[in-house]
Amino acid sequence: MKIAIAAWKGKISPVFDSTAHIVIADIEDNRITNQELISLECLTHYQRVELLDRLDINIFVCGGITRPLLENIRSKDIVAIPNICGDVNIILKAISDGKDIKTLFSVPGKINKENL
Repeated sequence: MKIAIAAWKGKISPVFDSTAHIVIADIEDNRITNQELISLECLTHYQRVELLDRLDINIFVCGGITRPLLENIRSKDIVAIPNICGDVNIILKAISDGKDIKTLFSVPGKINKENL
């Protein structure tokens, strides 16, 4: 499984639309086998979505995101989980352990009904 997380200084980026980086991680047999940081600084919103698709991302995790961008990501058959906050490495470990990150790491005060 390949995970992408919008990242800012080791944490989930508050808004994917303007984040400068994503962390890409491969998870195999409940272990993180590879992890890298990729720059998005010169990419448009459309190019960001295309990059996720080209990288064969299965799950995309972020904090805030605009609805059109979220729907575009989901149209690529990528499971998008918005409204998440916290440390990127802790969230990756939780995903590799099969934990429900929506329950554990939802943005405080945000109702996470099917992640809108």
